[in-house]
Amino acid sequence: MPWKKLKVSTLADDLGVDINEIDQKLKLREMIVKVRVAKSLSQDELASLVGVSRSRIAQIEAGIKLHKMSFDILLRVLNALGYRYTITAKKLAA
Repeated sequence: MPWKKLKVSTLADDLGVDINEIDQKLKLREMIVKVRVAKSLSQDELASLVGVSRSRIAQIEAGIKLHKMSFDILLRVLNALGYRYTITAKKLAA
């Protein structure tokens, strides 16, 4: 079967995932990696601060099973790094 062009939104729908949710989780993951490195913390040290295993931090940073990862764990990691994350909602243009 030949390859064809595929929209990301179509793939997301086929997989049953929310593309906006994944996008936000990717942004949080990127921030976690950037801040951890800037603070010169190892994955072991961050894991200890959060109360999870080093392998869990590695999974978060690698984006493994990001679609199944809860926002709660991502926000807990950011909190341990000294950050607060505010969630806002706004109406989409019609």
